[in-house]
Amino acid sequence: MVLDVNAPGLPVHGHAFHTNRQRSVWLPAGTFEHTQGTRDWAMHGSSANAYEKFWALALDGSADEIVMREVEMPQDWDLGAITPVIVWAPSDASGGSVFWQYVATGVVVGGQMDSAIEDSGQGVFAAGTTAEARKDSTLPQFAPVDAFFNFYVWRIAANALDTYDAHDVWFRGVRLLYTADM
Repeated sequence: MVLDVNAPGLPVHGHAFHTNRQRSVWLPAGTFEHTQGTRDWAMHGSSANAYEKFWALALDGSADEIVMREVEMPQDWDLGAITPVIVWAPSDASGGSVFWQYVATGVVVGGQMDSAIEDSGQGVFAAGTTAEARKDSTLPQFAPVDAFFNFYVWRIAANALDTYDAHDVWFRGVRLLYTADM
């Protein structure tokens, strides 16, 4: 143990004392903009009481819809892989699967604005046979080249694996799980 000479007996916070911890950044649906499709931001839920509903973006089951927002990772991010978790809900109990895809793209300082896609991931998740208020769907990790990047979320209704067909899904947001260097 290294002791602080200015405060005898107290340990110094140094490299040996760093611990990595899992943290998350919440990106609520209301902060996303539509880049494809019509924005449908409303309270959703089956109850007649407003306090039993939640705000969400309705993403179509009959046409592909894309939402996007800019992200800046916290300063404690260790520059490692990030795991996106789509938080959503089916609009009814008709069953089927939903096809989600994300794309992360950024520009490093001094880079061109028309940079190529850095990372993307996709997954198919069961909508289930109950109108659940929340589903957490974990997609593959990505590692952006910079702490500032664009994050796109697709509900690809045209994909053959999306069998929830003409039903909306209620997109509630994205949690980005990362490791903090503390």
